[in-house]
Amino acid sequence: MADTTDDRGGIDPDDPVLDLDALAQLEADAGSKMLPDLLGSFVAEAEQRAERLAAAADASDARALEHESHALKACAQTYSALALHRRAVAVEQACLQGDGAEAASLARAMPELAATAVAALESRFTVRR
Repeated sequence: MADTTDDRGGIDPDDPVLDLDALAQLEADAGSKMLPDLLGSFVAEAEQRAERLAAAADASDARALEHESHALKACAQTYSALALHRRAVAVEQACLQGDGAEAASLARAMPELAATAVAALESRFTVRR
């Protein structure tokens, strides 16, 4: 079941923030005792990478945009943060196509999207920071 909560940082309201079924499977696989630590690691990494993406956008640093978007793409996919993953893919694709302006424009919203994903996680799971 996907989370379709409104008010998600400028993303399409039909674009789910989280894949709750996949997160439930992660909990089943990792165990409920380990999940809060795993989610805490994801939250820390997602927040840091999103901030670095926004900073890279402001600095017009195409290499950092590509690197950070690639890393965030993988991290967000692992933890079923669907909207964050899709935006990271879009930033990376813009970088690979040489469209730095589009990559920067998309990257500036990443901290807000990461915060939205974190809030959605914290509303449904225990996250140990």
